[in-house]
Amino acid sequence: MHNLQLNEPMLEGWLEKSSAPSDAQFVPVDRHADLLFEYLEQSRGSTGLFIAPGADPWRGARPTEWKAHAAAPGGIDLLRTDYAVPGATIRLLEGRNFLLLRATPAGPAASGAEHPKAFIERLLRTVVRSKTDDHDWQFQLPDDLAGSARPRLISSMHAPPLKELASRHQRADILLYNGAVYFVFYKRIEQLEGFLPDDAWFSAPARAALTADRHTP
Repeated sequence: MHNLQLNEPMLEGWLEKSSAPSDAQFVPVDRHADLLFEYLEQSRGSTGLFIAPGADPWRGARPTEWKAHAAAPGGIDLLRTDYAVPGATIRLLEGRNFLLLRATPAGPAASGAEHPKAFIERLLRTVVRSKTDDHDWQFQLPDDLAGSARPRLISSMHAPPLKELASRHQRADILLYNGAVYFVFYKRIEQLEGFLPDDAWFSAPARAALTADRHTP
């Protein structure tokens, strides 16, 4: 993802870094389950905060396989999985500071008969935990969502800029890009100041094992 021009440098950096690793740089987590167990458990907690139970890969949905990417210095540690929900295919990418959910229409929804706004509204009802005891994310969706070539960022109403974000419940984003809908959730921990280094989520042994494994045929 390049030249997004979203006026959110931090978000643009995360989106660019998360799209940079190739498929070959992701390693099945089952190969290193003992080293990655802690991060998978953290992921289980994160998805429960942001994703509706029926679309949650740790709960109602059935992911194909969990994979992990170890960051080089200045890069980003990532967990990834792919799965399907009614009317959409999902790719979930999770880093230390955010969770990125990409949805593309599937089945009858892929025919183009469903208006992009209706598709997003359906995902907000069925995939996103838009309303909980801790947050109530509401979005003002414009009607002219079809056919736009430029990326469009739609933040939840009354959301602060990322540099001022104090809690993971204060903001969620919708990004429209290259025909897909991205939902961005922020794992901002209230007790800590700011976000944490993206290239230091996994432990050094986990990073070493993943890096060595991705070079193995």
